[in-house]
Amino acid sequence: SEGLSYELLGDGTYTVSGAGTFTGENLVIPAEYNGKAVTQIKENAFSDNQNIKKIIISNNIDFIDTGAFTACHSLECVNLNAKSIGTYSVFENCINIESIEIGENVETLGHWTFRDCSKLKDLTINTSKADFNAEKFLECSQLKVIKINKNNTKYTTIDGVLYSKNEKKIYAYPNGKDGDTYKIPSSVETIGECAFYNNIVLKEIDIPSTVEVVEGGAFEGCSNIEKIRLDAQTIRAYTAFGYCSKLKEITIGKNVNLIGHWTFRDCTNIQKFSYEGTTAEWANFSNDSEWRTESNITQVICSNGTVDL
Repeated sequence: SEGLSYELLGDGTYTVSGAGTFTGENLVIPAEYNGKAVTQIKENAFSDNQNIKKIIISNNIDFIDTGAFTACHSLECVNLNAKSIGTYSVFENCINIESIEIGENVETLGHWTFRDCSKLKDLTINTSKADFNAEKFLECSQLKVIKINKNNTKYTTIDGVLYSKNEKKIYAYPNGKDGDTYKIPSSVETIGECAFYNNIVLKEIDIPSTVEVVEGGAFEGCSNIEKIRLDAQTIRAYTAFGYCSKLKEITIGKNVNLIGHWTFRDCTNIQKFSYEGTTAEWANFSNDSEWRTESNITQVICSNGTVDL
């Protein structure tokens, strides 16, 4: 695209610093400018641009800085193959994006990369290098299915949910996926960090004993979850179920051997907290009170009686 603004970096390459005189709808970032490589896109370079509808960013770009395309409300389609996208909100509030393709060259995505891309429906992941979770696509309320290139060596999808290739880890559950209940499949050993982050659809979750680890923030901010059954071996700190404001009923299975700090932080609507073992087994259950910080959990209902906390 012609007319873009550039700044020379200390390593002799250029960063795209803004739209300059470019007013077109299709933005293609060039590989070179003035005979030197173009390797970056500057912070907020195109923020609030209301002309661009399609972006193509090829693998010559090493880094796209924070907010580079924030609030580009006309943007509809992104083809993204830069090495690193971050640190925050690179495409946040691009409310008309419908299609995103993430190329094989992408290694990292920063926090809230596509936050509030509320019309996003078509997401395809080709990279086998970057880590994904639902936090990258926060408030993408129409995203029901994540698609994976069949040659991807790290990821696969099952019913639109992003898994590791061997199906042992859940990486991301689409925020707009239909259905208000979800049982974790028996193949899963790990529920990844922020995998269900801020989901507003789900009301009930069943995590079976085949799950070994629930990572931090896995269900954080799932504001409509009301009931969970949790039998994973380890729930890591922090806030695996934090800020689930409507959570009413929790059942802890006998397979659980560790509940990490702040697991149920700020879950203040709990009406029933049950443990499938006996009071004696609960007493031998090695946890401190940090797991229930800022919650209203004060009693455990065991199979043979209750324990006051």
